[in-house]
Amino acid sequence: GRLIRGLYWMLQRVPSWIFSLAVNRLVGFARLLYWLPGNPVRQGAGDICAVAARAGHRHEPRSVYWQLTGQIGMALKGFFAVYRNGVEPNLHRVAIEPQTLATIKRCLEEHQGVIFTVPHNPGSVFSGFRLNHEVPVFIMTRQDPRDAAKSAMHRDMFDRLGVEMLMAKGATPRQVLRTCVDGARQGKAVVLSVDNLHTGRKGAVRGEIFGQEVKMGAWAARIARHARVPILPAYVGQRDGAFLIQVGEPLIVKRPEEGVRHYLAYFEERFLADPGSWVHLLDRKWRRVLAAAASRS
Repeated sequence: GRLIRGLYWMLQRVPSWIFSLAVNRLVGFARLLYWLPGNPVRQGAGDICAVAARAGHRHEPRSVYWQLTGQIGMALKGFFAVYRNGVEPNLHRVAIEPQTLATIKRCLEEHQGVIFTVPHNPGSVFSGFRLNHEVPVFIMTRQDPRDAAKSAMHRDMFDRLGVEMLMAKGATPRQVLRTCVDGARQGKAVVLSVDNLHTGRKGAVRGEIFGQEVKMGAWAARIARHARVPILPAYVGQRDGAFLIQVGEPLIVKRPEEGVRHYLAYFEERFLADPGSWVHLLDRKWRRVLAAAASRS
């Protein structure tokens, strides 16, 4: 929390070269930690490389770790550039494959809305401004609006990105459902991060990824079913120094379990092909899943 507040303070007040220097120092320090004995993120990077090898991908743990820290730095510098200079001069920071853009627009034309299911990537929230340049976007965040200082910071950032948002934590499940359904029915691409592992029973469904059973929240699939719009799994990777938005195949959801299986299958494919673009290598619960999967190698 203090680190984010400090970066936000710098975002508003310091020249770009000072902000870039601070971010470079932060990334450099994170990379030094790679050599720390018992670094759990390094272990997680090694585990996903072992799992990916079974699918024919060759990654080195250090390269995965370096890519992840580098993308976090890219996102921070990108936020600074957009915050200071606006959207138009920074569109080059995010690319959208032509086929991906065609799929998105087809979903909106045929169904008047779409639910994007996205894992936690360093560039996922930042890339919303580029997607919003092509189609109207609505992003749900988990920030609690009752925390006035953080809420003001979040709203300021989204306003600068030009993207509409909803803070979900202070809202009831019915309010979140209603708002997201309304957004989808109004011809918007509603973006939801869905790769948090679910530990409770309520609202969770079982799925499989990396050969391991996991419990996931099915609320995104339920929103898509209520709105009668497709789920479109997405991933934000990197190409030629820019973030890259990619999507899988759309699915009209009949049952929540079906929707969860659909986006988990796409996520698994992208995680194994491009693990350095997945922030949840930092997540303790996911590292346990990866460790169990790697032990089967």
